[in-house]
Amino acid sequence: MAKNLRDHLNPNEELAFEEIISKFYDISLYLVRDPKYQLCIKLVQKKKTENGIFNFPYIIPINAVPWIRKTIARILREYDDSERLPPMPTVDFPFSYKRN
Repeated sequence: MAKNLRDHLNPNEELAFEEIISKFYDISLYLVRDPKYQLCIKLVQKKKTENGIFNFPYIIPINAVPWIRKTIARILREYDDSERLPPMPTVDFPFSYKRN
């Protein structure tokens, strides 16, 4: 469940969470704020091996998400041409909302 984004300005606090579980990898997506209170997606890839589980964290600025989606759609068109992504919804994120 997502929290109200305007009420929680603690950096690195999880605002929303989703997880994808597979046999070899787990991928966790967190919606968080960075130290400057900008929204980011924290992606943690957990690789499961016989030597243990290895975590690979990535921080993605929220304003990069449309570019990532556009790039994925272009790759799918170039290499498959049968895959189509539905239109991306418009979401009003409070990018410039900061603590007073």
